[in-house]
Amino acid sequence: MDKLRFIIFVLVVFLTLNAAPVNAGKVPGYIILNNNETLYGKIKVSNFDRDQNSILIQSNVWFKDKRDKHFKSYTPKDILELGFFYKSINYKFKSFVIDYNSLVPSESKKIKFLGLIFQGELSVYRDLAQSVIHKKSTSQHKDIIIDTYDYYLYNDRQGLKRVVLSKEFPSVIDLLKYYGVNNKFLDQLPTNVSFKKFKEILVEYEKWKINNVQIDQNCTCQ
Repeated sequence: MDKLRFIIFVLVVFLTLNAAPVNAGKVPGYIILNNNETLYGKIKVSNFDRDQNSILIQSNVWFKDKRDKHFKSYTPKDILELGFFYKSINYKFKSFVIDYNSLVPSESKKIKFLGLIFQGELSVYRDLAQSVIHKKSTSQHKDIIIDTYDYYLYNDRQGLKRVVLSKEFPSVIDLLKYYGVNNKFLDQLPTNVSFKKFKEILVEYEKWKINNVQIDQNCTCQ
């Protein structure tokens, strides 16, 4: 009986550790307040996503300035940006107002931290969204929650737009045109290129710009 209890205990601990977020501890970092003042100190990092190999911060962050004795909680309403270095990766989050299609006025806009995952002429930010999938079993109905992500493009001129098929942007090319991506580069893309390839496209665009600048510099015009 004791052996059975021990096995059950080990299984519970194993499942708990694999289901719970990994505590990454306290890491050096910074925050930028709404008045553009930058504070340096330590950030508590707790939500490490094993599948994405990344840190997740959305609603609040715990930060301690070098002058403070205790950590304070900051929300996206309190700060413009935060950043830190962890496991050879520089993490950067910015606060944005996200528009949602909701009939409830209070739910139509939310201020959240979005994580920067690519930076070039255009920046790509990621937001964690949860989708509930109903899985039917032989004995009962079970809800399985699967984490999915929304992706956003951003620059200072056009602001933030979600990367998704819409009436405004029926294709990736339309979305990239909106952000001023060079037409010569866009003409090389297949007209039916998938929205899922948007990050690969931006990486190729940065390479394309370098090559074309070199060509233009080598060109002698009469």
